[in-house]
Amino acid sequence: AVAITTYSGLFNTNPRINDPHTIICDDAHAAENFVPDMWTLRVQRNFHSKLFQQLYSLLKGIMSDNAAHRIETASQQSEGVIEMVSAIALNDICKQLADVVMAFLDEYPDLSYPWKLICRQLPACNLYCSAEAFEIRPVLTPTMTHAPFASARQRVYMSATLGEDGDLERCFGIKKVTRLPVPEGWDKRGTGRRLILFPELSPNIADNDEVLVKLFAEAKRTLILVPNNKSRDAFQEKLKNKVKIFVGGDAEENIEAFRKDSGPAVLI
Repeated sequence: AVAITTYSGLFNTNPRINDPHTIICDDAHAAENFVPDMWTLRVQRNFHSKLFQQLYSLLKGIMSDNAAHRIETASQQSEGVIEMVSAIALNDICKQLADVVMAFLDEYPDLSYPWKLICRQLPACNLYCSAEAFEIRPVLTPTMTHAPFASARQRVYMSATLGEDGDLERCFGIKKVTRLPVPEGWDKRGTGRRLILFPELSPNIADNDEVLVKLFAEAKRTLILVPNNKSRDAFQEKLKNKVKIFVGGDAEENIEAFRKDSGPAVLI
């Protein structure tokens, strides 16, 4: 039997799929914000206002002046700015922090699930703060304590951007992920080799039709990504009578016509 679900569908305290034999993690790098959620206590200003204020009162003395200012002013300019509270300073107030959270669990029952998982391991957690929320989460995601994931016979991680910096290991709490080698001759099969240009960062190219046309002739088939129809129309006007043009809507109905064109062809 094959089941398709989200990362949150597997990483929660009571997953419906709890004994998989093989787990295939598609787009594994995109899981970084979903896998740790199970072990993340997120106190949001709009939903847990009383606890948020109590935590701020406790943490104000150990967070930076800038972080405190962002919380007090709560301006739009502060949105998206996140800061980590000193782990050394946080260690000294772990007991008070736990008492504050425990006092509000009845009022905010949604926090009880992640709190049960991390409350005894606070020294292994970091605390992040922004104008809108406090987050407490482990330094490394303890996925091997979660039986539906840890007990699988095989775990396969798929990604188009596999690196060597340990991101996958850190995200999934695995000591080592074995990477399959790239097969010999890969560069002679398929369309895996690409040259990507950003015209807005190279005005001399963007404004020089001759350079573009020469590039198109060399590449045979070129994809131009545009943010809107106005940009699409501008490229169409600039390139008409110079290359064969395919427009997004038409190509979606028959992409093979573009793929098999001998070129130079441009898909906008």
